[in-house]
Amino acid sequence: MITALIYPWLTVLVLSNSRNFLVAYGLLDYGLILGFSLVTSILAFGVACGAMAAWNAWKARKLAKTAPTADDTPLQILRKLALLKGENLFQQYAAGSNQAGRLLRLEPWSTETEAWFVPRAEIRDFNQNDDHAVDERDRLIHQPLPDAAAVLAKVQEGIQRQWWREPSWRSEGDVRRPLKVPLVGWSKSGGMVPLLAGE
Repeated sequence: MITALIYPWLTVLVLSNSRNFLVAYGLLDYGLILGFSLVTSILAFGVACGAMAAWNAWKARKLAKTAPTADDTPLQILRKLALLKGENLFQQYAAGSNQAGRLLRLEPWSTETEAWFVPRAEIRDFNQNDDHAVDERDRLIHQPLPDAAAVLAKVQEGIQRQWWREPSWRSEGDVRRPLKVPLVGWSKSGGMVPLLAGE
């Protein structure tokens, strides 16, 4: 139907003579319509491929912008997860039979061959004389929010209100910062847990 509307205008551009196949048509009209169909199909396919490539490039740039580093603090990891609209629940992994050294796998940046792991984080320096600070910290740890952005907002609120200082990585175990390793020899160990843990 769209072709029927624009066909007279197209034939003026191509042939300098307006034709209308709703009134009369011939072999020339068949050829022109076939050519028009091929050209529009190629253009539509090209636009779709270009849009998909642009979308993938945008996602790759966003992921690269938020990629973790070995020096990231728990707060920086939360910020990056929040930008990706990530969760605050992570699968625990252990290397071999070392169940005591369980780490959390950061799914957004992990692949089938490599993975980013972090130890759990703690809010150790908090105002124990402030009942509200104690309650908010306990709620944050024992009633964890699944959304990383919500956790980040609550942690930042606590820092601003001087309820606590910035969280830090747990000190026990061999790994005390983000770690990118080949995914060989690692296995799931336990269920999903939040990034922040109690002492």
